[in-house]
Amino acid sequence: MMRKRIVGQSTVEYAVLAAVVVGALLAMQIYIKRGSMGKLRAAADQMGEQFTPLNTTSTFATTSTVAKTDTVSPNGISTSTLNGPESQTRTGSESVGQPLDSERLFGTTTQ
Repeated sequence: MMRKRIVGQSTVEYAVLAAVVVGALLAMQIYIKRGSMGKLRAAADQMGEQFTPLNTTSTFATTSTVAKTDTVSPNGISTSTLNGPESQTRTGSESVGQPLDSERLFGTTTQ
């Protein structure tokens, strides 16, 4: 009789211990979430300025150079032959402005 009572008591102790551990993890969930969001924010801030389609200015000029010969045979078949290397150059600049606030981006105000 005494043995069953001890076994029952240890089972209740394990259940209470498990409930305390689960309660502690649930209480710490907020702090764990805030910590991970803080690390994500720090990593995003290290990336620098991001592309914003409404706030990016770019000016580029593309030049293509190719020498080719196009011939059309009497039966209507067309052939093109490259006479040397083909090259393409791109010059210009791109600048990213300050991030837009939500009012300018979405046309709404936050209260």
